[in-house]
Amino acid sequence: MAQSAPLNFIAAFGWTRSQIANYVTSLSKRPTAFCNNPEYTELKPGNNGEPPESQITATAELFLELISKDKLVRNQDGTGSLTEKASTKKATTFDPKKDGIGFSFEGVHLPDNTVFDMLGWLLSVTNIPADSAQPRTWYLQLLALYAKWCIVLAGNQSGIPPMVHISWFPGAKSQKVVLLGSTIGRIPELNWAEPAPKTASFKAMTIINERQRYMADAGFVPQQGQEVDIRRAVNGKGFGICAETFFYLVARGLNEQNVRGLALRPDLDAFRKLTAYNETTAMQALADPCAYSCQKLIPQLGGFGNPPQAWDWRVSFGPASVLGTTAPPTSASQIAGSSSQPPAAAAAGQGFRSQLAGMAMREGFKVALGGVKR
Repeated sequence: MAQSAPLNFIAAFGWTRSQIANYVTSLSKRPTAFCNNPEYTELKPGNNGEPPESQITATAELFLELISKDKLVRNQDGTGSLTEKASTKKATTFDPKKDGIGFSFEGVHLPDNTVFDMLGWLLSVTNIPADSAQPRTWYLQLLALYAKWCIVLAGNQSGIPPMVHISWFPGAKSQKVVLLGSTIGRIPELNWAEPAPKTASFKAMTIINERQRYMADAGFVPQQGQEVDIRRAVNGKGFGICAETFFYLVARGLNEQNVRGLALRPDLDAFRKLTAYNETTAMQALADPCAYSCQKLIPQLGGFGNPPQAWDWRVSFGPASVLGTTAPPTSASQIAGSSSQPPAAAAAGQGFRSQLAGMAMREGFKVALGGVKR
């Protein structure tokens, strides 16, 4: 079968809900159209022997079912897949590592709880960037498209994700891959009316716990208090909550020199009201990784390297550096002169040191969450 025609990000920016649904329907009907992408074989087969392309079909069909019912989250009772609706499992969401197809990226299983998760993954695996793709054009345009489609799907301002993220880096079989992700957001179905631990819904806590299990399993250590700070979670911040979560789960073996990414606020009023793509407005909606969580987690990535390395978030994820509007900090004096962050080496050292010193903490955290089953 011929490879699917590339999605025109600018033309598709203003699509309606029905147009988005039609596009996703086309993905579900032609999953093998993406077999020519070098990364296609990195999609894992299903646990029951389903071919890799089943991930595209199953994810697209579940996405379409949810939006047809004006839902943004998997089944209300905490179960997850079409085949689990009659299940009595209430304690956890659908876990693709043991329960079925789910979806994966670069051979790593990812949690899929909301339509924003599903849409981001579908756009990621069906849009492989060309080697010539540029940050300000291809990547920013795809991120803006994803953000705008999330706005359309949310249907109202309260359900819009506070942040979405795009990252690009070398793939296992191609020079670059792209990965989109979203915060959980203020989805009304999750009962965020009073964002406090005693009132957050069971469904919200189930999703948060699952994402945090994935993070702990990947080797990350939460800063004290972040794993239970629901007041921050409603604003898209915290351990396992951030839009960068999917990137963290696949980031082992990468370093700050071969990774770039951008975060964008879809709920920014000027961006939310756009009816056609506008680069200036999209750039104005960009944001640094949050100081509350991501700026503390990114240095931990350096500890996964062999040997360990410094990782300064401003090099990989600072909009000015990524888009080339300013040069990234390259010397100790430049980095030390920054008023917003400590020196990169010190920050990375803190992340790596906390990773090593926090081994017991991480194991205890995983036990507290019920462990991570393989």
